[in-house]
Amino acid sequence: MFLLKTLARIGFDRPLRSRTLCIASQATNAWPQGARLAGLDRNRIDAPQDFALYLGSPNDHRKTVILPLGGIRQTILKCGESPQAHAALRHEVAALQTLSQTLLAPQVPVLLDVVERDNQLALHQEYRARQAVNRARLEQAAVAFLSELSRLERHHRPLAEVLQRGNILTSDAARAVGQIAYAAVRERLDTIADAGATVWGHRSHGDFAPWNCAWTAQGFFVFDWEESRTWDVALGDAFYFVVAPAVHIARSPNPQAVEARAWVLVGAVAKAAGLPVGELRMNWALWLLQRMSQQPAPLYERLLERQAKNLLIYRPTDIKGNS
Repeated sequence: MFLLKTLARIGFDRPLRSRTLCIASQATNAWPQGARLAGLDRNRIDAPQDFALYLGSPNDHRKTVILPLGGIRQTILKCGESPQAHAALRHEVAALQTLSQTLLAPQVPVLLDVVERDNQLALHQEYRARQAVNRARLEQAAVAFLSELSRLERHHRPLAEVLQRGNILTSDAARAVGQIAYAAVRERLDTIADAGATVWGHRSHGDFAPWNCAWTAQGFFVFDWEESRTWDVALGDAFYFVVAPAVHIARSPNPQAVEARAWVLVGAVAKAAGLPVGELRMNWALWLLQRMSQQPAPLYERLLERQAKNLLIYRPTDIKGNS
C-alpha cells in the first residue's frame, strides 16, 4: 500500500485506482458482508470506523486486505476465497507461528486470529504505522534482521539437488527460448554441481522488498510472509531487497550499479551472519536463475549477462559449500 501511495504522489496512480476498492466510513448498523465473514464484527472495539480495502492482483491468487483506519486496535485483515489464496494465507500462518517462537518475534506481525467461514479465509494480523526513516538506517536494520533470519533452519544441500528441484530451466531449455546468458550460467553451475559443491540455505521471507518492511515506533517491522520458505538459497532476501526497486520501479536501471549495491548489502549480511563470503557469487548466480524462472524481467536478464561474461571466476575447487 505504501508503494502505491508513493507512486500516486508522483502522478502514477493507475495501480492504486485498479486495486483499491474503496475508502469509506461504515455506519454502526451497516457492516458489509465481507467484514462479517472475516469476523471483523466480533473484533471491533470502536464503531463506526474507516476502512481501506486493497484488492490485490487480479488473478486466482487475489486476496483482499482490509486496513481499519484509526481506532484502538491496530489490525490488518487479509481475506481470500480461492484455493490458491487459501494456500498462501495458510502458508503465512505457518510462517508467523514459527517466527513467533524466535528472536525475530518482536519484528514480525502477531497473528491475532484465523477465521474461516463460507469459503472465506481471513487472517487478523498486527499492524504498525510507518514512520519516516532515512535509507541508511533502514538498510542497517535490514542487515541485522536478515542476519538473524539466516540462522533459522540453516544447513547446506547439494547444488545438484537445488538445481533439480528449484524449478530452474536446464541450459538446453533456456537456449530453446533464446536465453543465452541464462544457459551459459546454468551450464557453469552444472559443472560446479558435478564437482560435488553444496550451497547454504535457510529460512527466507521470499518477498523481502523495501515496501514489505517498515520503520515504526517499535523499530524495524517486516510483514507479508506468504512467500516464506523454510529453506531457500542463502542471502536471496538480501539480493531482492536491493534489486526489487530496480525491477519494479526504476525506469532504466543500471545493472552494474544495482549489482554493486547488492554486493555491499549482501556482504554485510553474510559477515554478520557468519556465512562464507567465498560462495556469494554462486548464490547470486543461482538466485538470478530462480528469479528468471519465476518472474522474468529485463534487469534479471542483463544481470545474468554480466555473470556470463565472468564465468571464469567459478572454479569447483574454489567453492566447497560446506565451510
